[in-house]
Amino acid sequence: MSLIKKIVEIVDKTDSVDAKKNINKLNKEIKDYKEKVRLFIESNYVDFLPVIDSNEFLLEEGNNLESEVSIVTKNYNENRSITRANEELTKLMENLEDSHLGLQVSLRLVKIDSLMQKIQLCNETKNYKEARNILNSIQNLIGDPDDKIIRRLDMYKSLSVQLSLQRENMLKNLDSHFNSLVQVNQKSFPKTRLITVTISKNTQTVADCINSLLECDYSFDSLFVFLMKNIFEPIVCRAVSMDFKENDKETTMVLSYSSESVSDELRPGYEIVFVNLRGVLFYLRNMNVVISNGTHFLAHIFHNEAKQIFDLLFNECLIYNIPKTFEEKTHSTISNDIVKLGNHLLELHFFESADELNALVVYYEKIDELFFQQYIKHVQECANKILKRDLHEMILITDDATLSTSTPLTFPKSMISKSTLELIKLLEKLTRQASSCSQEDESKKKNLLASVKCVLENYSFTIQLHHSQLLSKIPQQSALFYNNCMYLCNWISLSDELEHMDVVIHELKRNGEEFFECQVAKHKIQLFEILKEFDPFQSVNEFKPEHFKPIRQCIRQMDLLKNVWQTILPSDVYNKTIGDLLDVIVLDLIKKITSLEDISTSLASGLVELIKGLEEKGQLLFEADTSALDVVTNWQKLLHLQFILDASLLDIQSSWKNNIISKSFKADEVKRLIRALFQNTERRANCLQNIT
Repeated sequence: MSLIKKIVEIVDKTDSVDAKKNINKLNKEIKDYKEKVRLFIESNYVDFLPVIDSNEFLLEEGNNLESEVSIVTKNYNENRSITRANEELTKLMENLEDSHLGLQVSLRLVKIDSLMQKIQLCNETKNYKEARNILNSIQNLIGDPDDKIIRRLDMYKSLSVQLSLQRENMLKNLDSHFNSLVQVNQKSFPKTRLITVTISKNTQTVADCINSLLECDYSFDSLFVFLMKNIFEPIVCRAVSMDFKENDKETTMVLSYSSESVSDELRPGYEIVFVNLRGVLFYLRNMNVVISNGTHFLAHIFHNEAKQIFDLLFNECLIYNIPKTFEEKTHSTISNDIVKLGNHLLELHFFESADELNALVVYYEKIDELFFQQYIKHVQECANKILKRDLHEMILITDDATLSTSTPLTFPKSMISKSTLELIKLLEKLTRQASSCSQEDESKKKNLLASVKCVLENYSFTIQLHHSQLLSKIPQQSALFYNNCMYLCNWISLSDELEHMDVVIHELKRNGEEFFECQVAKHKIQLFEILKEFDPFQSVNEFKPEHFKPIRQCIRQMDLLKNVWQTILPSDVYNKTIGDLLDVIVLDLIKKITSLEDISTSLASGLVELIKGLEEKGQLLFEADTSALDVVTNWQKLLHLQFILDASLLDIQSSWKNNIISKSFKADEVKRLIRALFQNTERRANCLQNIT
């Protein structure tokens, strides 16, 4: 062997021995270090005992060992061709690699502990942004998916628990910090509520705090609920008082309002609501900071609640401010104001995207439809108010009734309720609006005409609902209701816009006629009750004035009806109605007289005077150009009865022969009267024989 070769072998052998010593020493130091770390971590996170070694010392020692391992490994790799033949050295390096894995785990545990201590310092100094970053670093160290060893350690669970506690503690501190920057309070009194919101002017601090909370998945639901319940809902629904104050450090808003229930009349107009909303959102600008994702804070917490806000605005405010008439709609700016509000919400970054205003846009687009619905509702409410008015407030309708409505009507002279004309004028507004609708608005036209039909269909029911007692008891009311129904039928039939209303016309006529006929029937019953007191049988020998009393009472009853109905009802309806009632008296009188078996001369004279009085008074119930003979069914028969009671046998026989009294009486009825009036003589027998 050459000298050089021997020298190289000696050197290699010497280097190998030194390397073995260094590796053994390093393995032992790593083993000792791992034990120190284990005891340190267990004392801190498992047993919670006092420790001698400091975190800084362990961290420094661990880093030094890491460096030494790196140097040894590097040297080994660089001289691998020489050391490969040394099996013992190779085995030692393999052991070192295993120890290195344990060293890395131990060093990671020490780093985790170091970070844990930094978190406490950050919380004390309120450096929550740094605390959040440290927590994320710890989470990365503990939750490293490539490190499968740390998860199997006994203290892993304790470390995870400690991490959770630190996170909760930081979140609690952050929440407390946020509440110091944004202070919200409410005080309730017996009838009022006071809301105070104070916001720091240090927007950067507010932004850092909010971003830290958001990074921790903090929920701002409680803030959202507070703003909705105590600020936005009162502003939209109630009359509120707002006061804004500020100093160098903070701004304060004080909101007060009544806590009692609010009637529709006391709701604020939408203009006031919009102004108050703008004022509140402008005040909240110090809280509406830009957050980490580039959006604004309020836009973030209200991101998924746009519909809830706009539903509140619509259902509790806008719906009460939609114009009720076309005149109001012409001057209303509600549509433009809604658009301006939406733009303002975007400018103040209450919402970030126009898409979030879709719910508000829907309401804007529905304004016309909502107005139409409100208008129809308003018309129906107006119609109900009109129909509640007293029917006896009347107006005279002449043959020329064009001054009453825009539709030329042909209606007989009579009286109708003023409310009926007002109702027609109201409905004519609807028909005019319907006729002015374009083809695109065909559905609106149908709805307008349907509303007219609905009002007319409910007319009778509504009148009966509010005036049932008067209609049943007072003759004037039933007559007016009859005229009102007939007048409405006349208006419907002559209106160019109203078609297919035959059923409505039929029902109006039927209801008007039924109520009036019911009133007439009641008066017939009253007459029958009075006429029960009239009994000619009690006056067989002498007809005294008191026997006339029931008939006179009936005539007075008829006079009262004349005073009520003659100026109200059309003349033909009045004549027929009074004629039918008068015929009740006439028929009763005829029936009772013709049923007498014996009529003395004095009784006959009395009955003649009674009939003459009835004839005179009865004719006065009608106007001069109307004869009772034409309207009272049995009037002619009564006059013929008067003739028979006052005539001789010869006159009766002659009248029968000339077919005069035969128009009213049958032969048997005339014979019965002759037998009651005249004694049984040969002349009477001859007369009876000629009556056939």
